[in-house]
Amino acid sequence: MMIRLEDFGEWLDGVAERSASVSNSALLKAADILEESIKETIMGLPISTHPGVIHTGNLARSFENKNRRILISGKFTATTKVVSKLIYAAIQDVGGEILPRTRRALAIPMNRSAAIRWPRSFPRKGLGALTFLKSKKADTVGILVLKGKGKGKSKLMYVLKRKVKISKKEFTKKALRRVSGRMAEIFGDSWIKMIEAAT
Repeated sequence: MMIRLEDFGEWLDGVAERSASVSNSALLKAADILEESIKETIMGLPISTHPGVIHTGNLARSFENKNRRILISGKFTATTKVVSKLIYAAIQDVGGEILPRTRRALAIPMNRSAAIRWPRSFPRKGLGALTFLKSKKADTVGILVLKGKGKGKSKLMYVLKRKVKISKKEFTKKALRRVSGRMAEIFGDSWIKMIEAAT
């Protein structure tokens, strides 16, 4: 029995081509599963009891699977990533400190009516204007109060913080753990299919 090196080379080329096709398919399938898992994990997180927090579901909905097919050496290969376009998605996941960028302090809303508008959107004077009250706390600049008609009708709208610490939620790690078994099955099946196709 004689094996020609030319035939062996062609066989190796065929293995590479078939393995790339199977791996691409597995990669895209895995990204779809991860996207779904991230969304489900975020929606299952404990709900914040902070009075200014409005639960819109925007963070969960913002994650999407960005599939692309690019041409490398004359062949298409898949690239994919599950990402969010929201600027606060990363810090919600890994945690960290938020510092003011354009003002002296961060305005933390203390109720739902404050959460849907910026302090600068209130009138500067007269009815509906915010009143600033200085704070004695080291981490707090002060508070902004909306004064109503009559005594005792004031409403706390914002607390002005020098910085805010966001605790990490680790929803991407939790999402990966939830689907680790399915991921192993997907890529395990892919290798079996690749071997079967090559032999």
